[in-house]
This record gives sequence, C-alpha cells and structure tokens, in this order.
Amino acid sequence: MADKTNTLWEHVGDYASCNHGFESQIACNLIKDILGIEKIDHENKTVTLKFTDTDLSSCIGQVPTKAGIVKLSWRLDKNSIIYKAIVPPGYKIITKNLAGQKLIRK
Repeated sequence: MADKTNTLWEHVGDYASCNHGFESQIACNLIKDILGIEKIDHENKTVTLKFTDTDLSSCIGQVPTKAGIVKLSWRLDKNSIIYKAIVPPGYKIITKNLAGQKLIRK
C-alpha cells in the first residue's frame, strides 16, 4: 500500500491509503509504550507517565492537547532514568515505574 499510494494516511479518493486506523494505532503505541505518555486525563488534570524496560537509551516527544502541550524526554544513565516532563498549568504528573530503575525528574 505504501508503494502504491506513497502514504499510510487516508485521502478522499481511491488513490490513497485504506490504513488510517492502522497508522493511527502505531502513533498511539509509540507515544504510550515507547515515549511513556500513558494517559492524559483532562477531567482530573493528571498526566500519567509509564516508564518500561526498553532497549532505547533515550526518547523525546510531545502531544498537543486542548489544555496545552505535554512534553516528555528521558534518557538512561547507569541504573537511573532521568526525565523531564512539561504538562499544562494545573496538571499533576503521576508516574508508573515498570523499568526497575530509579526515576530522577529534572
């Protein structure tokens, strides 16, 4: 499909992708499972970050929301994960540490 249409996104004609849902799921998985922004809860004004065991040594990304941008960057440093998170004003950060390493917020 990518060879024929040159995209993984949908358009209005038959010259385009039929895998919009597939591509969207990949983006969601990258944000949630790799970057670690697990949940943005606007009602309770919380952002849940989930750190997991991964082969990556660092990651950075952001998600635009109606309240503002949620940014997260992290890097491995020996037995620690050093991370920087920026959330909209008034939002609280909740962390889940499934990586088995010490979390250090900068």
